Amino acid sequence: MKRFSLLLLALVAAIAVQPVAAAPARVCRQVNSMLPGPVTISGRIRDFKPDSIVTAIIVNVQDAFLNQTGSRVIPINSDGTFSRTFKLPHAQLTWAHFYPDSDFKLYLEPGADIDIEIDNSVLARDARSCSNVNDDIKFGGKLGSVNAELASAPPTNFIYAFGVGPNVTPKQFKDSVMGNYNREISALERYASTLPANSKAPDLLRADILGNALFSMFQYDHADPHRMLPQEYYRDFVGMLLNSDSLLMTTEHAGTVLNNFAYSKLFPNNRYSIDMVALKQAVEFINSHDVESSASDEKRMKGSFGAFTPEEYARIYSPLDTVNGAPVQDVKQFDAMLIMDALTRASDRVGVKKEVAERFASLFSVGNQMESSNFYAGIARQPEFLREYFGLEKLPPIWDYTIGAREWESIMTKDTLDLDRYGIVDPTLRSRLAAQHAELTGGNEVDEPSPAMDYLQQLIAPYRGKYLYVDFWDLYCGPCRSEIQNSVDFRAKYKDSPDFAFLFLASESGSPRDGWEKYCKEYMPHNVSLRLPQLQRDLLGELLNFTSIPFGVIIDREGRIVEANCIQWQFQQLLREKSLIDEQ
Repeated sequence: MKRFSLLLLALVAAIAVQPVAAAPARVCRQVNSMLPGPVTISGRIRDFKPDSIVTAIIVNVQDAFLNQTGSRVIPINSDGTFSRTFKLPHAQLTWAHFYPDSDFKLYLEPGADIDIEIDNSVLARDARSCSNVNDDIKFGGKLGSVNAELASAPPTNFIYAFGVGPNVTPKQFKDSVMGNYNREISALERYASTLPANSKAPDLLRADILGNALFSMFQYDHADPHRMLPQEYYRDFVGMLLNSDSLLMTTEHAGTVLNNFAYSKLFPNNRYSIDMVALKQAVEFINSHDVESSASDEKRMKGSFGAFTPEEYARIYSPLDTVNGAPVQDVKQFDAMLIMDALTRASDRVGVKKEVAERFASLFSVGNQMESSNFYAGIARQPEFLREYFGLEKLPPIWDYTIGAREWESIMTKDTLDLDRYGIVDPTLRSRLAAQHAELTGGNEVDEPSPAMDYLQQLIAPYRGKYLYVDFWDLYCGPCRSEIQNSVDFRAKYKDSPDFAFLFLASESGSPRDGWEKYCKEYMPHNVSLRLPQLQRDLLGELLNFTSIPFGVIIDREGRIVEANCIQWQFQQLLREKSLIDEQ
């Protein structure tokens, strides 16, 4: 955080950026598309009107290596031209939109500039409209043909098993996802057959569909705390991941896919495999010692379960797929504990607790065959297990990306970059992490100044000479309101302080005017609260590197950023350290 603050301090202190003019043409040098580099997006809106509601192009930019997502705001000049150069972390297939809400798909590569041209009449005319303008854009520059082919491709539907509920079995879910995946791939191949043989678009779209399918697999486990897909289903999908190439890094879901993969969501460290044959034998063994089991069939017809109570029986079988179940099924740790507890209680009542523990000791096993206490020690350090598990001769670069990218914070805390220690062998990833390390330690020039700098300086200018806490919030945000309401008394007590102040910044889209005015009057009567147009809010979000709220920024007396992504308590701590408020 300290390095980040110093970075912003230097940026904010820089000279304000003048309105963007069309950039002169420059020669694009050949670069590795998985390494960071500059890219220029420029173009014009034909027949643009100065009073148009369309004020900017906002491009979503992700760094799948570092699991960071942000935006780049490109203001549109009064004559309809626009141009901005910024650092692109790596090649990516993303979404952009003409603010407020006309979307289009966009493929970018470091070092490959792109021109965009569109007619003003096809853009959104008010903030309530939304249109996909892929078919209306003309793309130029080095990537013009690629983007034109992407824009003409059949739309890709979200690969998701709709209607996932408590009665959907793991097999039904997997079959649904695979069916949707195969349908999308078939449609893509029909389109690819119409393109030149050397077209890059089909490979990008295949990777995008795969990323979409992998992302959908997380939905089942996340939808219910008791549900988990069988390990062999993950084998199929993760095998697809490991057999892909670096193009997966360009996809919309790349960061999420790699994050889930690296942080053991595909191989959860609380996964327990249950031998269904052994479980059945254990239940029958316990029931055979029930003194009342002679009438077991009659009792079951009346709702009894032999030696087990109905609650215990439900604990055993509710998390399992008894209809289409595999011979070995996986459950989460909590459910494994409940199953074992039910078996223990029932066996204890009929006097065979010790025998059950001895005879069925192998009933459960850790499903991922790794150390459950340390994912990295178990899986990241044992590539031979993965090679064997997925039947691969060697692990492809995507695995290096996964491990190296999610270890970057540990790597970057070192004065030196010891990539060998982390087993990172892929040359592209080694170069990527070396470049990031150099940037964070001051060896590389960072992204060019944002157009938001001058705007930020205008906002904080009235508070020069004071410490300032800038609170980005919105009316819909519960945590934002909670923090604001908890500090009402504190802010009222020091409302006339000559040493510090508060500035609250909401957005027009997230805070309807009537509700915002009422809330500010009740909870911020002594503080300045502004309701910013979404474009200005997005510009500040890009500058300060945030996409979610609440988000606080502490600024010192000279207008320099002391801390970003903080809360009001941290601001109060700073004030106590400076002896500007009471200790209590």
